Amino acid sequence: NDDDDAFWKPLLKDAVTVKKNSGVIDTLVTANVGAGFLAVRHKYDTAIDLEKTPLFQLPVDVSFDSKVNVHMLIDEITYIIQLTAPLAKAKSLLSSEFEQGEQFRIPNLENSFMSSRLLAKHQGDMIRFNLYKRLKQMGHTGDFKLHSITVGNTSNKDYLLAGNGGNNAGSQYGLGRPRFLKSNSE
Repeated sequence: NDDDDAFWKPLLKDAVTVKKNSGVIDTLVTANVGAGFLAVRHKYDTAIDLEKTPLFQLPVDVSFDSKVNVHMLIDEITYIIQLTAPLAKAKSLLSSEFEQGEQFRIPNLENSFMSSRLLAKHQGDMIRFNLYKRLKQMGHTGDFKLHSITVGNTSNKDYLLAGNGGNNAGSQYGLGRPRFLKSNSE
């Protein structure tokens, strides 16, 4: 966690340890406590123009006991790529759109709301799809600028935020660096 030049930063410094790794999965995230978001974030100094670089790639390696999703802040709207965490009983998404200091005293987000923010469900070790095209299909309007990517969990289904059923101390997942490419072929 002391590595200030790390690409992925802990959302809550005491909650996770971020270590450099070799290879495409160059970051290893480990839960220090058996509860919470198990989250890391990268904020872009200059927003990514998804109209110019629509193809999104992110190497991921999520262990069986880690429950996380990808949360992307695009034009001040948060979208999700579902990896291993449930969407049910989420009270927020991991972006500045939702982070107001409250978590447990706010109501669950409706399933219809979560569906309206779901970009994709993903399995495997490389997320790869045309993000701009998917946003257009979903009816997104705006500048198509991506400001941050956060990987973590906000679902409290079966008390997951308390560490029940996943995200226990020692749970890990690996991430590479996101890439945004000009290819419009996918």
